[in-house]
Amino acid sequence: MKRNIVSRTLAGVAAAAISLGCFALGAGTAQAADNDATITLSGEVAGHTFKAYQLATFEKVKSDGTNITSMELATVTDKADLIKTTAEAAANEAGGVGADKVKTLPAAYTGNPAGWLSSWTSTAEGTNDATAVRLFTEKYVAADGLGDPAATVTGADGATEAVFNFGNVASNAGWFVITDTDANGAQLGSPILVGSTWTGKTTLNNVTLGVAKVKPSETDKVAAPTKTADKKSVSVVSKAPGNGDANWITYTLTGVLPKHATAGYVYKFVDVPQAGLTTTPNGFTAQIQSVDENGQLKVDADGNPVYENLPAANVTVPRRQTVGDGTKTFEIALKNVDKLTPGAAVKVTYMGYVTAEPEYNDAGVGTVSNTAHIQYGAADAVASTESASASVNVFKGFQFTKIGADTKKALAGATFTLKLKDSTDTTALRTATSGEDGVISFSGLGAGRYVVSETVVPNGYYQNIKPSFEVEVYETGKYTIYTDTTWDLVNNTDQNNVTVTNVNNVTQLPSTGGMGIGVITAAIVLAAAGSVFFAAKTIRNRRVARM
Repeated sequence: MKRNIVSRTLAGVAAAAISLGCFALGAGTAQAADNDATITLSGEVAGHTFKAYQLATFEKVKSDGTNITSMELATVTDKADLIKTTAEAAANEAGGVGADKVKTLPAAYTGNPAGWLSSWTSTAEGTNDATAVRLFTEKYVAADGLGDPAATVTGADGATEAVFNFGNVASNAGWFVITDTDANGAQLGSPILVGSTWTGKTTLNNVTLGVAKVKPSETDKVAAPTKTADKKSVSVVSKAPGNGDANWITYTLTGVLPKHATAGYVYKFVDVPQAGLTTTPNGFTAQIQSVDENGQLKVDADGNPVYENLPAANVTVPRRQTVGDGTKTFEIALKNVDKLTPGAAVKVTYMGYVTAEPEYNDAGVGTVSNTAHIQYGAADAVASTESASASVNVFKGFQFTKIGADTKKALAGATFTLKLKDSTDTTALRTATSGEDGVISFSGLGAGRYVVSETVVPNGYYQNIKPSFEVEVYETGKYTIYTDTTWDLVNNTDQNNVTVTNVNNVTQLPSTGGMGIGVITAAIVLAAAGSVFFAAKTIRNRRVARM
């Protein structure tokens, strides 16, 4: 078979193989003569059928022992047009290859498109070479005119390697695209681009030739999970909230199982909480998409998966909380994935809470987030998906100033508590005491309706007149401070300069205030009535004594 040759040293062949996912491994255990040209595939090979389609041969090989120091690549003549057409289509779809974003076969590679393909090894920023290579292999094996393979091999049951042996014939060795299918031709793995050994030569510039790892199919790669949080905002807490507390965050992760999984397959949700966020096993659930009587995955009227509980034998339940620092992980691993329904959706939930305030922007809004990804694949070839994230907001909150009615100046020593209005927890969420500036501030809050109550009145002021009022914090971080309905001692005309007053004389209470003045008046009337009653009773007792 005649081949076209380009005068080009092919030091990039091995590098190209590596860039295409053919990882450099140790020597295989192929049962072949020392001088035979071979390709050894490792990984998930049992029951897989591999077909090798030759793109080019190695010519003008120079070597030092078993190491090839230089050679030229020659495109297989009757495949030149198909390789050229496919390579140009891949380069165009990828947006061009190399630093110059080339999309058509350069003149220097006329008649040798495989040589051009071997140059797609650039790792420079902004190049699309890796994408173009993947597109080429996918398009090439699907093209009309592919013809018969140069060789076929099937992985034996229990095998960890599959070996192509091309014999001790130089023209049989070279550069190949290898397909990975089942016995019926259904794709199991992504096409592999790899160079063989050559008549006893096993390395090219000391990079191993003739070895590749079986890659998961692009169509069988696991997609990134989706991640949601059931709260838009929460308050910072110092410890785990009580049951039903509004400051618990429920996180939901969903993913899709691969179409093909073998024994020992890894499928693990990995959550990475940032500093200030703690994730816990509280509220943990694990579900998998149901299957109908015909073996089809169930969906509802809107096309969403219908779930059922995942058996305990198929999931590892987290046992400890993770105090986030941006590196520690909270992991949920599925077990016996090969026994689960291929392609089914899976969903897990768990809970977390915020323990530290984030940095706030100018609007007083801070964000606490965590990311999650899925680790998947055979135990010796675990990959990771891209990450999904979910965030909750924490707000800077509000402040007011405590003043005396007599001086209109700031008061130190006033203590207030803050509670979420509808919370079943009787413990205050925050407690603050005013300093010399009289300022009381509450930060690290989520949206909600809060009750602010004075619990300690500064010395010299009426101890039984303690204002209590409500504050609404909105999902924007803005807020409204309402007046107290009992004493009317909250001046909220300017929401940015709210004051709360203490009094040391009843006359200092607002004359048009709420029910406070009535309470004081009623107390005085009752006290007076009690005094009159006591005096009358005393006089009556004295009269009785005289009789």
